[in-house]
Amino acid sequence: MKEILTPAFIEAARDYFWLQEKDYPQRLFFKVVCDRYRMDSIQRVIIYRGIFPSVENKARLKRQTTSAEGMNLVVDTTNVVFRLNNYLCGRPVFLCTDGLLRDAGDAFGKQFPDDIHKRSIHLLIAYMKQLGVRSAHCLIDQPADGSEMIQQELETAAPEFGYPLVIESTYPADRKMNGSSPCIIATADSEVIDHLPCPCIDLPRIILEKEFSPAFLSIPEILGTPTIIL
Repeated sequence: MKEILTPAFIEAARDYFWLQEKDYPQRLFFKVVCDRYRMDSIQRVIIYRGIFPSVENKARLKRQTTSAEGMNLVVDTTNVVFRLNNYLCGRPVFLCTDGLLRDAGDAFGKQFPDDIHKRSIHLLIAYMKQLGVRSAHCLIDQPADGSEMIQQELETAAPEFGYPLVIESTYPADRKMNGSSPCIIATADSEVIDHLPCPCIDLPRIILEKEFSPAFLSIPEILGTPTIIL
């Protein structure tokens, strides 16, 4: 895999963030910046998905929590599992300026080896069993690659959770989350987070830090704003 953290990438990221702070049309300057610094497809995905204006960063950071104990949890399950998949496949995952962990999976596609996919599901299941939530509602995008395996593994493990678990295949899952009652949500979908007035928990980040102690690529550190990361 080509090196990501090049001097040109750092300059592009800083220019992109500066232009976002000026409230210029984002789609226009994204292409201009990436073309100017000759960013490849992976670098473009990281910049696009990893950098947000300060006002959005602050609003999302205020909503983030690392505990869901005693709460009703709604999980954007495909979103969570795919982020774990991308890490286990050795694809870039990174901490964004809004404090959430995202991946560059859009540069690779959405298909994963079955063993990787199953391992990610089991990592999620193992962590959810010890969350201590009041209930959980797992929404699975259907149709989507690997969605049947997610549903099957969750249904098999459901009796072991120790709390009510609802498993629902729907499309799009993020739209169903927008109609959720007061709860805590597990997703990195910025539109869902911005729309719902409830806390957000970054399950992939918590799970990966617990299991592997990884050194994630940190966009805030590249920009010189590390204090905005939880």
